[in-house]
Amino acid sequence: MLAKYVSRHKRGLLAINVIGAFLLLIFISSLFVRSVQATVQYSILYFHAGNTMDQNAGASQVSTKISPGALTLTIRPNSDVSIAWTPLGGGSNYVEVDEEAQDGDTSYVYANTPNKIDQYGLTDHTTETGTISNVRVNIYAKLTAAGDEQVQISVKVAGTVYIGSAHTLTTSYALYYHDWANNPATGQPWTWTQIDALVAEIKSLKVGTAFTGERVTQLYVQVTYSQSSISWSASYWIDNWWVGVSSAWSVVFYFDASGGELATGTVTVTVALTGPPGADKTPVSQTGVSCSGDTGSSQTTTHDVSAWADRDATTTWLNDDNPANPSRTLTVTIQITSGGPIAIEYDAPSSPGNSRLNTGNIVPENFLQLILAAPLIPFIAKAVARSVSRDGEKRGRQ
Repeated sequence: MLAKYVSRHKRGLLAINVIGAFLLLIFISSLFVRSVQATVQYSILYFHAGNTMDQNAGASQVSTKISPGALTLTIRPNSDVSIAWTPLGGGSNYVEVDEEAQDGDTSYVYANTPNKIDQYGLTDHTTETGTISNVRVNIYAKLTAAGDEQVQISVKVAGTVYIGSAHTLTTSYALYYHDWANNPATGQPWTWTQIDALVAEIKSLKVGTAFTGERVTQLYVQVTYSQSSISWSASYWIDNWWVGVSSAWSVVFYFDASGGELATGTVTVTVALTGPPGADKTPVSQTGVSCSGDTGSSQTTTHDVSAWADRDATTTWLNDDNPANPSRTLTVTIQITSGGPIAIEYDAPSSPGNSRLNTGNIVPENFLQLILAAPLIPFIAKAVARSVSRDGEKRGRQ
């Protein structure tokens, strides 16, 4: 069919040669750039909840705090585990003590007899992944009338109650607390799984001959931890997509002070590629990025990855066609080095505060194969033209 077309249309032959020459130019360019820009299924990787990057929408807005120093997570009662105190409003006990700011006699639980125990379940943590250094149970409590009663603060871990401090109360609300630097059940540092299963306990105690009554208006737990960086990663497999290399990738991260922290700090942003085929690639960093401003600020960093090799010469393209067993992992890490704490947000693509990696160079193999075949097109066209010309000369002589 190509021969018939070429024999009838010299302009067609010229067009084929021009197209072939153009594709040859792209091929030669790709040898130096080591990747070819292509329109593919996706070109932006969004940072999603769970510390993973995803090419699809679907995550709700979440933020993770990072700081070079200690951070504090506050968790509050969200359920009644075992109750004996009386709620002021007559409903659930935990509702009377779960407010963010203690409200005195507006809401509280009370005990008119000693040895009454309330146990409260607590909210789970969300995106925190740092090392926990302390757990503190706080309460605001007072006596109904002058006396010498006490309230005892304890925790329940894995079904066992571990007794904390007993505090002598006054007739005015005051803050009382007890600290556990390690998990009392194991003697080891707390884990986030243990925090999610933690139960807080209060108990009324009689010290003298009379018991006038006690009130607790607020209970909350503070978890002290350290988290100086946050990372996102995405994996790829060779048979479908491979991570191409361009001269630069840009990382956009959105930071704020919505939790009351300072939105000021200096961070290092790193992009790294690991896993076969080929050796792991040296992380590319941009240091000294200053974050400052009000809630809703963004920052963009640029990372030169032109030195990254695409693959080993000995590695075949189809060495892994199982999406469940990806070959490569691309990781973006943001680490704070001074200032802060700041909150890094990651969100669904439709929201305004999207932290993301703009690559623009995820190249499908079939496009790559087209480029590899491009240099042959002009030569094939010329060979066909010569063949047609020789056949025409033979027919003329005959």
